[in-house]
Amino acid sequence: MRRGLRIGGRLDLYVSRPYIASYATAFLVMIGLFLILHMASNLDEYLRTWKNGGSAPLDLVARYYLLNIPFVFLQVGPFVTLVAGLYTGSRLLKHSEVTAALGAGVGTHRLLAPVFLGSVLCCLVMFGLRELAGTQLGRQRDAARYVLEHEKYD
Repeated sequence: MRRGLRIGGRLDLYVSRPYIASYATAFLVMIGLFLILHMASNLDEYLRTWKNGGSAPLDLVARYYLLNIPFVFLQVGPFVTLVAGLYTGSRLLKHSEVTAALGAGVGTHRLLAPVFLGSVLCCLVMFGLRELAGTQLGRQRDAARYVLEHEKYD
């Protein structure tokens, strides 16, 4: 009787940990980079004194940037997933885990199954987020941007 590898076993945990860590790192770097570039070009305009003597509340500026994160993620999500998968594969190759797995009779598809599953899961999250962002978050973000750009609450 031939036994296969148990799904969710040690091998899957061993491969999924660096994938999750590299995904989180790539996510924070990409989102942070986009937000920093956007802040560098627009934040001074948002915080300047308005014509009526007031200024934009800091919580509105923070809310705008928080509402902008899902839209930035939808733009960079595929690249984050690709970078995380490539880094995980290169880490496994660097430490000769691929050679050991192939020598033990484990195929590369089975070895990288957590990476494939994680990528599919990220794809499903992006589909759901696209629907949520398009229907609810988009209006809130556009309203906050309108107040920041036109300097009035309407």
